Amino acid sequence: MSPMTLAEEVRARRDAPSPAEARAMRRAAGVTQQRMAEEIGVARMTLARWESGERRPHPLPAARWAVVLDQVFRALSTDDSTDVSTDEAGHDAVRGVPA
Repeated sequence: MSPMTLAEEVRARRDAPSPAEARAMRRAAGVTQQRMAEEIGVARMTLARWESGERRPHPLPAARWAVVLDQVFRALSTDDSTDVSTDEAGHDAVRGVPA
């Protein structure tokens, strides 16, 4: 399944993506776990545990994760080719996800 199709399917369901879907969306956008974790405000290992389904996030970090995933979804939806660049710290950045 293509990442775009996955993102569209998740949005159509209007519910939170599964851990595997969230990981697929992040990867499709070219965003590293480190970058995503920084955007959410959690440790990279915390995000890794969420994406593996080992742990579930508490409500506040879950809400921040949802906001960042929505920004990733919008970046995937607006471009046929996602614009991935590197910020000053050397982290992958996606247009539409705040630095």
